[in-house]
Amino acid sequence: MRKFLVGLPPAGDWSLSWRVLESVPLGSHRLEPMPFAETERADELGLVTTERWRMDPSIYDAYRGGPAVTAGSPAWIRRQRFLPIYVEPLAYDAATGEASLATSIEVTVSFDGGSRLDGSARPSDSQEWEETFARLLVNAGQARAWRASPRVREQSPVFLQGLMQPAA
Repeated sequence: MRKFLVGLPPAGDWSLSWRVLESVPLGSHRLEPMPFAETERADELGLVTTERWRMDPSIYDAYRGGPAVTAGSPAWIRRQRFLPIYVEPLAYDAATGEASLATSIEVTVSFDGGSRLDGSARPSDSQEWEETFARLLVNAGQARAWRASPRVREQSPVFLQGLMQPAA
């Protein structure tokens, strides 16, 4: 899985669409479940953590995962609202063992509320923050025009839900 961050306007709705442009068949494979940590008490050793594999054939054989692109919840970094996008390029059918890898996926994030903020209302960020946004956001240049003042950020539903706390 790969994660991308897309800058959003300070308010408004968004939508996500995607399509696979190219994929490569990988043949037939049997993918095994990942181990999970399990902690148990051993009297002479105290707590002991081991790795276990739990295989439930009814769940495993029913799995059919295709390439997928999903979005998380919008959030804030400093004065920039963003949307996390998760890309899973592997398709796998556990019943047949067939796997394929999407080598090219077109992703579109559409949104409203993207009007440019008044330049005087948009706070300037330091060079360090501009460089950070350039590394984090796939649309950093476009998103720069949407940096919100602290007042706008505090009125955001995400902020009001308690997912972000005001800076002291």
